[in-house]
Amino acid sequence: MVSNSAVPHRPLRVADLLPAPLPHEHGAWIMLLAPILLAAGTLHPSAFGAELLLALTAVALFLARNAGAMALRPRDRLRGTFWTAVYLTAAALVGAPLCQPANRELLKVAALALLLLAIHSALLLAPDRRRWDRSQWGELVGAAALTLTAPAACVVAGQPLDGLAWCLWIASALFFGSGVCTVKMALAAAKERRELSAADRWRISRVTLVYHALLLAAIAAAGAHLGPIHGALAIAAYAPALVRTAISVRRLGPRLPNLRAAGIREALYTVWFVALFLAALRIGS
Repeated sequence: MVSNSAVPHRPLRVADLLPAPLPHEHGAWIMLLAPILLAAGTLHPSAFGAELLLALTAVALFLARNAGAMALRPRDRLRGTFWTAVYLTAAALVGAPLCQPANRELLKVAALALLLLAIHSALLLAPDRRRWDRSQWGELVGAAALTLTAPAACVVAGQPLDGLAWCLWIASALFFGSGVCTVKMALAAAKERRELSAADRWRISRVTLVYHALLLAAIAAAGAHLGPIHGALAIAAYAPALVRTAISVRRLGPRLPNLRAAGIREALYTVWFVALFLAALRIGS
Protein backbone atom coordinates (compact mmCIF):
# COMPACT_ATOMS: atom_id res chain seq x y z
CA MET A 1 0.00 0.00 0.00
CA VAL A 2 1.40 3.39 -1.03
CA SER A 3 1.00 6.24 1.41
CA ASN A 4 -0.54 9.51 0.31
CA SER A 5 2.78 11.22 0.86
CA ALA A 6 4.34 9.03 -1.80
CA VAL A 7 1.87 10.12 -4.49
CA PRO A 8 3.59 12.76 -6.65
CA HIS A 9 1.87 16.12 -6.96
CA ARG A 10 1.54 17.67 -10.41
CA PRO A 11 3.62 20.86 -10.56
CA LEU A 12 1.81 24.16 -10.91
CA ARG A 13 1.62 25.37 -14.50
CA VAL A 14 0.91 28.82 -15.87
CA ALA A 15 -2.05 27.34 -17.72
CA ASP A 16 -3.64 26.55 -14.34
CA LEU A 17 -3.92 30.29 -13.66
CA LEU A 18 -5.26 31.32 -17.08
CA PRO A 19 -7.38 32.86 -18.37
CA ALA A 20 -7.82 35.83 -16.06
CA PRO A 21 -11.36 35.73 -14.66
CA LEU A 22 -13.62 38.50 -15.97
CA PRO A 23 -17.23 39.15 -14.95
CA HIS A 24 -19.78 38.15 -17.57
CA GLU A 25 -22.41 40.61 -16.33
CA HIS A 26 -21.93 43.44 -18.84
CA GLY A 27 -24.54 45.56 -17.11
CA ALA A 28 -22.40 45.65 -13.96
CA TRP A 29 -19.64 47.49 -15.84
CA ILE A 30 -22.11 50.18 -16.86
CA MET A 31 -23.41 50.48 -13.30
CA LEU A 32 -19.84 50.92 -12.06
CA LEU A 33 -18.62 53.52 -14.56
CA ALA A 34 -21.70 55.53 -15.60
CA PRO A 35 -22.04 57.21 -12.16
CA ILE A 36 -18.43 58.42 -12.46
CA LEU A 37 -19.27 59.98 -15.84
CA LEU A 38 -22.35 61.55 -14.27
CA ALA A 39 -20.26 63.06 -11.47
CA ALA A 40 -17.50 64.13 -13.87
CA GLY A 41 -20.00 65.96 -16.05
CA THR A 42 -21.41 67.75 -13.03
CA LEU A 43 -18.11 68.84 -11.48
CA HIS A 44 -15.12 70.89 -12.62
CA PRO A 45 -13.18 69.34 -15.57
CA SER A 46 -9.85 69.84 -13.76
CA ALA A 47 -10.69 66.76 -11.66
CA PHE A 48 -10.54 64.44 -14.69
CA GLY A 49 -7.22 62.88 -13.65
CA ALA A 50 -8.44 61.96 -10.18
CA GLU A 51 -11.70 60.59 -11.55
CA LEU A 52 -9.79 58.46 -14.08
CA LEU A 53 -7.69 56.99 -11.26
CA LEU A 54 -10.89 56.31 -9.33
CA ALA A 55 -12.41 54.55 -12.34
CA LEU A 56 -9.34 52.33 -12.76
CA THR A 57 -9.27 51.56 -9.04
CA ALA A 58 -12.97 50.73 -9.02
CA VAL A 59 -12.53 48.40 -12.00
CA ALA A 60 -9.62 46.61 -10.27
CA LEU A 61 -11.66 46.19 -7.08
CA PHE A 62 -14.65 44.95 -9.06
CA LEU A 63 -12.45 42.36 -10.77
CA ALA A 64 -11.01 41.35 -7.38
CA ARG A 65 -14.54 40.89 -6.03
CA ASN A 66 -15.38 38.59 -8.93
CA ALA A 67 -12.14 36.60 -8.54
CA GLY A 68 -12.73 36.35 -4.80
CA ALA A 69 -16.13 34.77 -5.42
CA MET A 70 -14.39 32.27 -7.72
CA ALA A 71 -11.88 31.45 -4.98
CA LEU A 72 -14.74 30.24 -2.79
CA ARG A 73 -15.33 27.35 -5.19
CA PRO A 74 -12.95 24.43 -4.50
CA ARG A 75 -12.24 23.66 -8.17
CA ASP A 76 -11.35 27.31 -8.91
CA ARG A 77 -9.68 28.16 -5.59
CA LEU A 78 -6.10 28.43 -6.88
CA ARG A 79 -6.89 30.57 -9.93
CA GLY A 80 -9.38 32.70 -8.01
CA THR A 81 -6.96 33.35 -5.13
CA PHE A 82 -4.12 34.23 -7.51
CA TRP A 83 -6.13 36.74 -9.51
CA THR A 84 -7.73 38.23 -6.41
CA ALA A 85 -4.21 39.06 -5.21
CA VAL A 86 -3.26 40.46 -8.65
CA TYR A 87 -6.33 42.69 -8.88
CA LEU A 88 -6.03 43.92 -5.29
CA THR A 89 -2.37 44.79 -5.89
CA ALA A 90 -3.34 46.72 -9.03
CA ALA A 91 -6.07 48.56 -7.11
CA ALA A 92 -3.60 49.50 -4.36
CA LEU A 93 -1.00 50.79 -6.84
CA VAL A 94 -3.46 52.76 -8.99
CA GLY A 95 -5.46 54.07 -6.06
CA ALA A 96 -2.48 55.09 -3.93
CA PRO A 97 -2.48 58.72 -5.21
CA LEU A 98 -6.09 59.07 -4.03
CA CYS A 99 -5.14 58.20 -0.45
CA GLN A 100 -4.54 61.69 0.90
CA PRO A 101 -6.04 63.68 3.77
CA ALA A 102 -8.20 65.75 1.41
CA ASN A 103 -9.99 62.57 0.34
CA ARG A 104 -10.62 61.20 3.84
CA GLU A 105 -14.36 61.17 3.23
CA LEU A 106 -13.73 58.31 0.82
CA LEU A 107 -13.61 56.19 3.97
CA LYS A 108 -17.33 56.82 4.51
CA VAL A 109 -18.13 55.74 0.96
CA ALA A 110 -15.85 52.71 1.30
CA ALA A 111 -17.52 51.70 4.59
CA LEU A 112 -20.97 51.83 2.98
CA ALA A 113 -19.70 49.89 -0.05
CA LEU A 114 -18.20 47.22 2.20
CA LEU A 115 -21.48 46.91 4.09
CA LEU A 116 -23.48 46.41 0.89
CA LEU A 117 -20.91 43.98 -0.52
CA ALA A 118 -20.95 42.04 2.76
CA ILE A 119 -24.73 41.68 2.43
CA HIS A 120 -24.31 40.56 -1.19
CA SER A 121 -21.58 38.07 -0.19
CA ALA A 122 -23.80 36.68 2.56
CA LEU A 123 -26.43 36.01 -0.11
CA LEU A 124 -23.76 34.29 -2.22
CA LEU A 125 -22.86 32.00 0.69
CA ALA A 126 -26.45 31.08 1.55
CA PRO A 127 -26.57 27.42 2.66
CA ASP A 128 -29.22 26.29 0.15
CA ARG A 129 -28.48 25.86 -3.54
CA ARG A 130 -30.45 28.87 -4.70
CA ARG A 131 -28.33 31.79 -5.92
CA TRP A 132 -29.77 34.48 -3.66
CA ASP A 133 -27.06 36.88 -4.85
CA ARG A 134 -28.59 36.59 -8.35
CA SER A 135 -32.13 37.19 -7.08
CA GLN A 136 -33.96 40.45 -7.66
CA TRP A 137 -33.13 41.69 -4.16
CA GLY A 138 -29.52 40.55 -4.40
CA GLU A 139 -29.04 42.36 -7.70
CA LEU A 140 -30.57 45.54 -6.24
CA VAL A 141 -28.07 45.42 -3.39
CA GLY A 142 -25.29 44.94 -5.93
CA ALA A 143 -26.51 47.92 -7.99
CA ALA A 144 -26.55 50.12 -4.89
CA ALA A 145 -22.95 49.09 -4.12
CA LEU A 146 -21.64 49.60 -7.66
CA THR A 147 -23.19 53.06 -8.06
CA LEU A 148 -21.36 54.36 -4.98
CA THR A 149 -18.70 55.41 -7.48
CA ALA A 150 -20.77 58.60 -7.90
CA PRO A 151 -20.16 60.03 -4.39
CA ALA A 152 -16.60 58.67 -4.52
CA ALA A 153 -16.01 60.67 -7.72
CA CYS A 154 -17.32 63.79 -5.98
CA VAL A 155 -14.85 63.32 -3.12
CA VAL A 156 -11.78 62.84 -5.35
CA ALA A 157 -12.87 65.91 -7.33
CA GLY A 158 -12.51 67.97 -4.17
CA GLN A 159 -16.23 68.27 -3.44
CA PRO A 160 -17.76 67.66 -0.02
CA LEU A 161 -19.79 64.54 0.59
CA ASP A 162 -22.97 66.59 0.56
CA GLY A 163 -26.44 66.48 -0.90
CA LEU A 164 -25.23 66.54 -4.53
CA ALA A 165 -22.97 63.51 -4.02
CA TRP A 166 -25.75 61.45 -2.42
CA CYS A 167 -28.27 62.70 -5.00
CA LEU A 168 -26.08 61.35 -7.82
CA TRP A 169 -25.81 58.00 -6.04
CA ILE A 170 -29.53 57.66 -5.32
CA ALA A 171 -30.47 58.77 -8.85
CA SER A 172 -28.06 56.24 -10.38
CA ALA A 173 -29.07 53.39 -8.06
CA LEU A 174 -32.76 53.99 -8.75
CA PHE A 175 -32.19 54.09 -12.51
CA PHE A 176 -30.20 50.85 -12.64
CA GLY A 177 -32.57 49.22 -10.17
CA SER A 178 -35.30 49.72 -12.75
CA GLY A 179 -33.35 47.65 -15.26
CA VAL A 180 -32.59 44.96 -12.68
CA CYS A 181 -36.25 44.56 -11.76
CA THR A 182 -37.42 44.48 -15.37
CA VAL A 183 -34.87 41.94 -16.59
CA LYS A 184 -35.39 39.67 -13.57
CA MET A 185 -39.14 39.85 -14.12
CA ALA A 186 -38.80 38.79 -17.76
CA LEU A 187 -36.47 35.91 -16.86
CA ALA A 188 -38.82 34.71 -14.13
CA ALA A 189 -41.71 34.68 -16.62
CA ALA A 190 -39.63 32.71 -19.15
CA LYS A 191 -38.93 30.02 -16.54
CA GLU A 192 -42.64 29.25 -16.28
CA ARG A 193 -42.61 27.67 -19.80
CA ARG A 194 -46.39 28.09 -20.13
CA GLU A 195 -48.98 30.72 -20.75
CA LEU A 196 -49.38 32.93 -17.69
CA SER A 197 -52.61 33.41 -15.82
CA ALA A 198 -53.54 36.73 -14.23
CA ALA A 199 -52.38 35.37 -10.87
CA ASP A 200 -49.04 34.31 -12.40
CA ARG A 201 -48.51 37.73 -13.98
CA TRP A 202 -49.14 39.49 -10.67
CA ARG A 203 -46.87 37.12 -8.74
CA ILE A 204 -44.02 37.64 -11.20
CA SER A 205 -44.40 41.37 -11.76
CA ARG A 206 -45.48 42.66 -8.32
CA VAL A 207 -41.99 43.58 -7.08
CA THR A 208 -41.28 45.40 -10.34
CA LEU A 209 -44.62 47.23 -10.23
CA VAL A 210 -44.17 48.33 -6.62
CA TYR A 211 -40.59 49.43 -7.32
CA HIS A 212 -41.64 51.56 -10.28
CA ALA A 213 -44.61 53.04 -8.44
CA LEU A 214 -42.19 54.23 -5.74
CA LEU A 215 -39.73 55.37 -8.42
CA LEU A 216 -42.43 57.45 -10.12
CA ALA A 217 -43.33 59.05 -6.81
CA ALA A 218 -39.67 59.88 -6.12
CA ILE A 219 -39.20 61.36 -9.61
CA ALA A 220 -42.35 63.46 -9.28
CA ALA A 221 -41.24 64.76 -5.87
CA ALA A 222 -37.76 65.58 -7.18
CA GLY A 223 -39.23 67.28 -10.25
CA ALA A 224 -41.47 69.48 -8.10
CA HIS A 225 -38.46 70.44 -5.96
CA LEU A 226 -36.18 71.23 -8.93
CA GLY A 227 -38.63 73.49 -10.75
CA PRO A 228 -40.40 73.15 -14.11
CA ILE A 229 -37.41 73.04 -16.50
CA HIS A 230 -35.01 71.04 -14.34
CA GLY A 231 -37.85 68.79 -13.17
CA ALA A 232 -38.99 68.06 -16.74
CA LEU A 233 -35.44 67.11 -17.74
CA ALA A 234 -35.04 64.88 -14.69
CA ILE A 235 -38.33 63.11 -15.47
CA ALA A 236 -37.33 62.78 -19.14
CA ALA A 237 -34.07 61.13 -18.04
CA TYR A 238 -36.03 58.18 -16.64
CA ALA A 239 -38.77 58.16 -19.28
CA PRO A 240 -37.35 55.53 -21.70
CA ALA A 241 -36.65 53.14 -18.83
CA LEU A 242 -40.16 53.60 -17.46
CA VAL A 243 -41.71 53.01 -20.89
CA ARG A 244 -39.52 49.92 -21.32
CA THR A 245 -40.83 48.49 -18.05
CA ALA A 246 -44.47 49.25 -18.91
CA ILE A 247 -44.08 47.44 -22.25
CA SER A 248 -42.34 44.49 -20.56
CA VAL A 249 -45.16 44.10 -18.04
CA ARG A 250 -47.76 44.24 -20.80
CA ARG A 251 -45.93 41.62 -22.92
CA LEU A 252 -44.99 39.37 -20.02
CA GLY A 253 -44.91 35.75 -21.15
CA PRO A 254 -42.95 32.50 -21.24
CA ARG A 255 -40.72 33.52 -24.14
CA LEU A 256 -37.08 34.18 -23.18
CA PRO A 257 -36.08 37.75 -24.12
CA ASN A 258 -33.14 38.41 -26.42
CA LEU A 259 -30.58 39.24 -23.75
CA ARG A 260 -28.03 40.66 -26.19
CA ALA A 261 -30.57 43.09 -27.64
CA ALA A 262 -31.77 43.92 -24.13
CA GLY A 263 -28.19 44.72 -23.08
CA ILE A 264 -27.74 47.08 -26.03
CA ARG A 265 -31.00 48.83 -25.21
CA GLU A 266 -29.99 49.19 -21.56
CA ALA A 267 -26.72 50.83 -22.64
CA LEU A 268 -28.66 53.30 -24.80
CA TYR A 269 -31.05 54.04 -21.93
CA THR A 270 -28.01 54.76 -19.76
CA VAL A 271 -26.55 57.21 -22.28
CA TRP A 272 -29.92 58.99 -22.41
CA PHE A 273 -30.20 59.03 -18.62
CA VAL A 274 -26.70 60.47 -18.08
CA ALA A 275 -27.16 63.14 -20.76
CA LEU A 276 -30.61 64.30 -19.56
CA PHE A 277 -29.78 64.16 -15.88
CA LEU A 278 -26.63 66.18 -16.49
CA ALA A 279 -28.69 68.72 -18.39
CA ALA A 280 -31.13 68.93 -15.49
CA LEU A 281 -28.25 69.65 -13.08
CA ARG A 282 -26.27 72.05 -15.26
CA ILE A 283 -28.91 74.27 -16.87
CA GLY A 284 -29.01 77.49 -14.94
CA SER A 285 -26.24 76.40 -12.54
